[in-house]
Amino acid sequence: MLSSDTDKISKIISGKSSSDKVINFQGICTDTRGQISGKLFIALEGEKFDGVKKDFKADDVMVMISDGLPELPNPTNDLLDYEKIENCIKENAEKSANEIKNALVYLSDDWAKGVMNPDDITIVIIKKAA
Repeated sequence: MLSSDTDKISKIISGKSSSDKVINFQGICTDTRGQISGKLFIALEGEKFDGVKKDFKADDVMVMISDGLPELPNPTNDLLDYEKIENCIKENAEKSANEIKNALVYLSDDWAKGVMNPDDITIVIIKKAA
């Protein structure tokens, strides 16, 4: 196992740190598709992402989710998947951003039936008011 502190790691990757917390890890990972438990994940500067430009009119809704939601397992190890999420968003699109978020949280809780999620879930909802 490797051990370092955030200050040393920050200096190696040309960053700054305000902490000297000790971190134990088994290696380094720079690819989110290949994260392995116990490895230190480092996002590389200069990564390129495709952008999309859309018209955003009053009452339009934009929902951004991490892969933790569609990959949420239930007790039989089936994944929630995008179709159920899309249907939930469509069924609640006329509601407020907070109500849409609550509907997605309810969907995930109902689906998982108490199964612990192996990943985190991030939900960001933007609803244009006017």
